[in-house]
Amino acid sequence: KVVQGVNLHQIRGLGFDATCSLVVLDKQFRPLPVNHEGDSHRNVIMWLDHRAVSQVHRINETKHSVLQYVGGVMSVEMQAPKLLWLKE
Repeated sequence: KVVQGVNLHQIRGLGFDATCSLVVLDKQFRPLPVNHEGDSHRNVIMWLDHRAVSQVHRINETKHSVLQYVGGVMSVEMQAPKLLWLKE
């Protein structure tokens, strides 16, 4: 529906953007808490959350080639450091 009425031959690319917030759910898609109190109503790590500072430093120190796709370094506001923080 987004391209309805548009000549598809004129489309040269598609883009999308999103904040790097992270919603944490279990396998049944129920909210999982991301706080010390265990409140499952608080299952979101907002984009500006900086609890994963040490994780992002470790990720960037690897200098892995995949980092080229995010400007050479990962930001603490991206999902990968947050996921590593949750794992640890």
